[in-house]
Amino acid sequence: MRYGFPLILLLALALTACGERTDPEDIDRNADVSGVWDVRVAQADTPAVLELAQTGTDVRGSVSVDVLPLPVTGTVSGTRLVLSPDIPATTVTIDANVVGDAMDGTINITAPIGTPLTGPFNATRR
Repeated sequence: MRYGFPLILLLALALTACGERTDPEDIDRNADVSGVWDVRVAQADTPAVLELAQTGTDVRGSVSVDVLPLPVTGTVSGTRLVLSPDIPATTVTIDANVVGDAMDGTINITAPIGTPLTGPFNATRR
């Protein structure tokens, strides 16, 4: 049994080397979220439009519902996008997973009065 541990260690290293290779450039790659997105919120009848510009991990733009555009800022990390529209006295967080020209996630709304709202949404880039 004196060869047991070294043999197990050698097998573990060999199996690790057989794993899927990761391109070093893919490790830090963030989703490209720039563009115009058509947004559908599950609990709302009115569609929204999200216009985004991205510089590195910083995201800025606007969200429009019924013609009223609101500024939005956020960040992207990998495929995760987190946005916050600037709405006085209300906290809104948009948390999404972006894959190509599609995203889906949740919208959380907390106002000073009333029950916080959370709902799913999806969006497609034009």
